[in-house]
Amino acid sequence: MLTERTNATADDVGVEASPFELEAVAEALRAAGGVLEMSATRVVPAADRGDFSICSRYQRAAASWPTTPPPSHEGFAGAVAQIHAAARATRLAARRCDEARRTVEALLRPAPNARSQ
Repeated sequence: MLTERTNATADDVGVEASPFELEAVAEALRAAGGVLEMSATRVVPAADRGDFSICSRYQRAAASWPTTPPPSHEGFAGAVAQIHAAARATRLAARRCDEARRTVEALLRPAPNARSQ
């Protein structure tokens, strides 16, 4: 989707395409944020019913880890923290794209007192 809208050269499209391109980037970033959040729960599973202890979540992650030895609790915590930081960054970038799109859209609107020629 994103590559379809952004593969054109600058000569092929005008500034009018910018809001659509910025919207596509924002959508892709939101999707990436969702994938990152899902990835975090694959590294360390979400809390079970009635069990909200992070230690037990690390133990469950270690028990199902595909390599031996599994990461330490600190290793799990570091990985999840990095994934969550990446997800936050993508959400922020998506918001910035939305702001940029609105700014460009405002520039593309004719001034209220502009006369047509």
